[in-house]
Amino acid sequence: MRILNHLLKPMAVGVPAAILIGCNSPISTDNTPSPVTLWQQSFIMNEEFGGYIFTSESPAFGDAEVSKVDAEENATFVADADSARSDSTFVLRLLWGQLRGNPGVTVRTDWTGSVSVNNGRIAVLRRIGFEYADHLIFPRPDRQTVGFVSHTGPYADGLVLLVHEAPGAGSATFTFATVAYTNTWALDSLKTGNRVIQVDSTGNALSITGVPSTPPGCPAGFTRGHWLERTAANTQTGVQGFLRGLWLGDDARHVGHIRGHFGVNAQGEKVWFGKILGRDGRLVGLAHGTWTPDAAAAHPRGIFEGQWFAARNLSSGTVKAHWVLGRQGARGEYGFFDGDWKSNCAR
Repeated sequence: MRILNHLLKPMAVGVPAAILIGCNSPISTDNTPSPVTLWQQSFIMNEEFGGYIFTSESPAFGDAEVSKVDAEENATFVADADSARSDSTFVLRLLWGQLRGNPGVTVRTDWTGSVSVNNGRIAVLRRIGFEYADHLIFPRPDRQTVGFVSHTGPYADGLVLLVHEAPGAGSATFTFATVAYTNTWALDSLKTGNRVIQVDSTGNALSITGVPSTPPGCPAGFTRGHWLERTAANTQTGVQGFLRGLWLGDDARHVGHIRGHFGVNAQGEKVWFGKILGRDGRLVGLAHGTWTPDAAAAHPRGIFEGQWFAARNLSSGTVKAHWVLGRQGARGEYGFFDGDWKSNCAR
């Protein structure tokens, strides 16, 4: 089997390899926030790293809500990589369905269809959230197409794809063609793509994130989790909230967790801060940056971006993600974020 060797190796920067979660792991249905903790009460907005310090902690911060995101992701290893060349161009991560999570949804949405490129090859590295009768369709018709059967209810399904763009093939395109939604994009626009597309009025959406292939020893990957906004009654300086989720390798391997907060600082800037741990609780780094709402969107959404630091005053890379708010909860409004991170050497 031919595969990108560095995709399947443990990552650098002291992050341990992930413990894979089986394809039948239950998806969390309890989205009730934990009681307010000291971490949630701090909301420091005017320090360089939001009050976080360069120390290791308990795995997953000792936070049950962070651990639940592992089950929600449920990325099952497939490694159909013999159908793509070992010098493939980038990894593409797709999520479709109720990205924000909506236990009130009772009707299942049919996403059965295919993904394909008109030039080059694609291969499946992982399935995300496939359950019950959902499955990939084998044999594949060719190396440019992957068919699947997928139905979503309150949560989401997805795929992590290895994409090889044939050199000199002209204008290459990528097509997502399903019962629920179909579109075609220029392949170049997805290599560093970071977008979310609303599909219908019930909350179904498609998230697309691309990470270019990186050399061994120069890690990059994805990040995904919850973006939770506090209710106005709980804030004194405008919008505030939490982020918590996964720190993933470039094959969607679970390599760690991120937890942090966002809000507005004394200068009126929309800022966010985070701490990143490996799966054993060892420090990977701290992160900070800015977040920006999309004023034109019908539903509250936007992006956040910034830098992560393995040591103070030494930037190790960048982080960028899109976020969408979800249903209203007892202590705030739920949502999700999905994006990518890179090391400086990968830029």
